[in-house]
Amino acid sequence: FEDGNGNDAPDASSEEHHDQHQIVNEKRMRILWPPVGPAVASIASWGKEESVKNPILSIALAMTLWPAVFIGAFIGGPILATDWCLQSGYNALKDQPIIETAEK
Repeated sequence: FEDGNGNDAPDASSEEHHDQHQIVNEKRMRILWPPVGPAVASIASWGKEESVKNPILSIALAMTLWPAVFIGAFIGGPILATDWCLQSGYNALKDQPIIETAEK
């Protein structure tokens, strides 16, 4: 079989290297906690769905708990931003030797 570039078949050594890399990745354990953002988005989605089901209860809770919402926004915003920065940096460096060594 020819790939259009005159090569007869995929290089066996590259497939072997890919398989070895996959085995090494299976032995690694992530050393950073899971991302917080998707969990927050999931909870927000659940809250929105529940508030549609019980609007009167939602209004009563909002009027009672609005100070907690503001405090949570001021504290949670920087926490989410910091988590996003750490997760992005970790994902960018996950194939570097120092991270690979730490995860083994």
